[in-house]
Amino acid sequence: MANTKRAPLTEDQLKLKTARTQRWTATFGALGAIMTLVAAGLGIYATIQTQQKEEAQTVASTAQDQSAAATDQVAAISSASASVADERDKLQSENSRLTTENSSLAEQIKDLGGTTAVSTDPPGQVPEIRHKGPITVTPKTGYADLDSPSNDLQWGRNGGGTKDLGTAAVNQTFFSKTSLIKGNATYTTCQAATLESGLRYELASMKPGWTICVYTSDGRTSTMKITEIKSQSISYFVTTWELPG
Repeated sequence: MANTKRAPLTEDQLKLKTARTQRWTATFGALGAIMTLVAAGLGIYATIQTQQKEEAQTVASTAQDQSAAATDQVAAISSASASVADERDKLQSENSRLTTENSSLAEQIKDLGGTTAVSTDPPGQVPEIRHKGPITVTPKTGYADLDSPSNDLQWGRNGGGTKDLGTAAVNQTFFSKTSLIKGNATYTTCQAATLESGLRYELASMKPGWTICVYTSDGRTSTMKITEIKSQSISYFVTTWELPG
């Protein structure tokens, strides 16, 4: 078979082919640029999505931490509220107990029917103490002089004194004016009390802690606080004040 030779391209055909080649080259170049731009855009989009995801995770983690902290605070407040409520209940219970106890004491004082007094005198309003100390009275003890000086431990029972306090068997007798105070008494208490002569006090009805106010034969004020009572004896702690200056 004989070889067929192609006729050479004319100048116009070469120009046309060259133009086509240039157009395709330009087209492929434009496509390459577009692909590059698309790839860059996809990269930027992916980066933005990654950042947004990380930010969302950070926000979610922070929200979880804040939620946990809020839960802890609520639990702490609830615990504190419960503690305060318990303490309030305890205080209310104690207040109720003290109120009841106070009412009971008030009733006991009312039942005693006697005068109750403060345990101390106002400062600077009482004379000096002349004599104070213990004394026990029985059916066999002699009369006592409550005006005796402080160096007379027998309270005038060794003779020479006047009579304020008699003997005690069933009753405690006195020769001076007296008043029974069903509780503690002071100089001020006895000054305010109403004292009477010739009173006798039955030992069986007396109680330790009660006090007898005495207006002595020399005009002094004495308190005789009962410390012990037996079948036929009674013990006191006596305080006698000097006459007011």
